Amino acid sequence: MTKMQLTVNGKTTVITMEGKFWREMFRIAGDLDISLDDLASQVVGEARGRSMASSLRTFVLANAVAGSMPEPEVMVGSVH
Repeated sequence: MTKMQLTVNGKTTVITMEGKFWREMFRIAGDLDISLDDLASQVVGEARGRSMASSLRTFVLANAVAGSMPEPEVMVGSVH
């Protein structure tokens, strides 16, 4: 587990997650050309009561699943 200090929605906080999740968060933030703080603020802003770490993990997993799925037209074309 790795602790990171972030400023989320203007408030400094420490979030603990597994290293693999942090690596993906850094990668996604880099791909979007935004800071890790800004990415976390966007994700947590839509969390609706969940813990910050849980919200970030869910975001990373959803991003990974979306990235591994074929394009919708390929999926439709393969259904018989």
